[in-house]
Amino acid sequence: RYLADRLAGVASVGLAWELNLERVAELRPDLILGLDREFEPVYAELSRIAPTVAVPFGASSGEWKRFNRGYAEALGAEAVYDDLLADYDARVAVLADAIAARYDEPPAVAVLRANTDNLRSELPGIFVGSVLYADVGLRLPPGLADVHAANPEAATMEVSREAFAVAAGADALVAMAMSP
Repeated sequence: RYLADRLAGVASVGLAWELNLERVAELRPDLILGLDREFEPVYAELSRIAPTVAVPFGASSGEWKRFNRGYAEALGAEAVYDDLLADYDARVAVLADAIAARYDEPPAVAVLRANTDNLRSELPGIFVGSVLYADVGLRLPPGLADVHAANPEAATMEVSREAFAVAAGADALVAMAMSP
């Protein structure tokens, strides 16, 4: 739904972890590109269909700039990626400057994601956290900052009703819902 208008006419081959290999083969791709963690179980099959590049995912989606660079390298499009990243960096700088002009210290923002079976807090190691905290310069609320300091490798943390207080002290709360 998010990019439906841009993807009109693009064939679906299923979700990354549920690839329809027959459909992939029918499309006769010149190159198959994806992340190693999704491709690992089917890499051999994909490689028989077309040359396959499995870019290392790393620890979490917070490493999105690195693995997107891997995609660009596989496509010989490093200059295009560099331009896109420079544009992103310029836009982030404008946002960070606007926040700095308005607030004495960066606002503390808690990002919570509701799944079908739990509530999770996004930390700096996940995509949205890397953007908001590392790039834009927003702060984690004190309770989440303590959790992150105790386990800096954690990308998310499950939040029970009882532990919801970790979001206390947030100047803003961003809630996301994942559709099943």
